[in-house]
Amino acid sequence: MKISPRYLTRPQDNLDQPDFINLAVCGSFQGPPEHLLDQCQELENLAQRRRTRWKGPRTLDIDVILFGERIISTPRLTVPHPSLENRAFVLRPLVDLEPNLVLPHSGVRLKDLLENLGDQGVVPLG
Repeated sequence: MKISPRYLTRPQDNLDQPDFINLAVCGSFQGPPEHLLDQCQELENLAQRRRTRWKGPRTLDIDVILFGERIISTPRLTVPHPSLENRAFVLRPLVDLEPNLVLPHSGVRLKDLLENLGDQGVVPLG
């Protein structure tokens, strides 16, 4: 398992909230992607995250961004994550872990997407 450096990031959508800490984890998972999502949501629940949408800052938000070469579109899970290509705070830690990673549905390198976006207020922490 690999863990990216941490970043301090300005909020993107709901600006009335503090900056947040962002990072990425890359590893292998034996099982269907929905089971990984279940485990991520279990961790969020342990941190007492309330699953309300856009109602203020979240305690913790864990997303399945990519799942190997798989493309998934179900009511519960969309992979690659639908906001991935527009958010430097998602791309920056992923590029740190896998600089030549490409999107399975388009073949575009994440590094190239990040270069086109700029930093968008993503600042390395310590």
